[in-house]
Amino acid sequence: MVTTLFGDNQDYRLLSRSRTTLLGSWSLWEGSDHFVQMEVLGFQETHQRFYFDDIRAFTLRATNRGFWMHLFLGGLTVAAAGVGLRWSNPGSGRTVDWILLALAVSFALAWLVHAILGPTCVCHVITPVQNARLRALGRIRSARKILFHLTYRAELVQGPVSEDLLLPGAAPAVTSEVRLTPRPDVQVPLDKVGAGSTLLRVVVTSLALLNAAFLSGFLIWDSYALRVVQLFLTVTLLGVGITCAATSRAAGVLFRRIGWALFAVDGLVFLLWYAYGVYMTSISRPPRAAFEVNFAWDMLRTSPHTSTFWFWVVAVNAVFSAVVGFIGLASLVLPERRR
Repeated sequence: MVTTLFGDNQDYRLLSRSRTTLLGSWSLWEGSDHFVQMEVLGFQETHQRFYFDDIRAFTLRATNRGFWMHLFLGGLTVAAAGVGLRWSNPGSGRTVDWILLALAVSFALAWLVHAILGPTCVCHVITPVQNARLRALGRIRSARKILFHLTYRAELVQGPVSEDLLLPGAAPAVTSEVRLTPRPDVQVPLDKVGAGSTLLRVVVTSLALLNAAFLSGFLIWDSYALRVVQLFLTVTLLGVGITCAATSRAAGVLFRRIGWALFAVDGLVFLLWYAYGVYMTSISRPPRAAFEVNFAWDMLRTSPHTSTFWFWVVAVNAVFSAVVGFIGLASLVLPERRR
């Protein structure tokens, strides 16, 4: 029972958790015959009521905001981790080392949370007198559930409609308990595309082919520059993989699987590389000093020309990157099959 926000003797149920940004916070509340969007900007609070009998359409449009946030948070994570690996001294106990570690972990956690929340979107509700944005809904996964429920509520009030009146391409609305055919004026468009954008496909394809080329060259020639490029491409593909997996808006699409594969393989390669560098340090220096060295330098000492194990790690990674690159190239060149 909410009495202070919407008046006395009115039952409201919270539909969405408050979505907070730098501008303010928004949330959705469900009433008996309408729902309310509550907006809080500083000390100012406003409400928008939308009656189910007046609703003409809900719209859901995917955006690239999540993709750019992935690049931003991923860049901060990689930069903080790189600075920490290059200039920190974990065994010294200095305050600056703990600050660098805390920054890297904080950015990584923020990046992980952003990936778990899923792709971003913009939602609107259309009535005879307005086209209002539902700012409380910013993620596709949660927005679909809430819009399907609101569609169902509007359908109950406005009544069913014949299937002959459905708009071309309209898909049935699905709730957790009811499966309905939406009215032409109360529908939620379903986005079934794969990766978040064509740009992301080009980035994945280009980086995978470039990584395969550098790794193949690394198996033939050995240089410090190639090791630096390999480390950079491994970390970059690690970030691109999780970005591709998170921005693919269907569970079974090709690029979502490629994204998780890139994340898993390059993450494993990075962990093996880091562990191998620590192992080399531990056998070449006193154990007490093993935690006081620059691990980035020890990682860059690892070469497939001096280690059979690392030769096969690089070879398998090169083959995998080539396969991913050619699959991405085929998806860009060949015409897509219509569902």
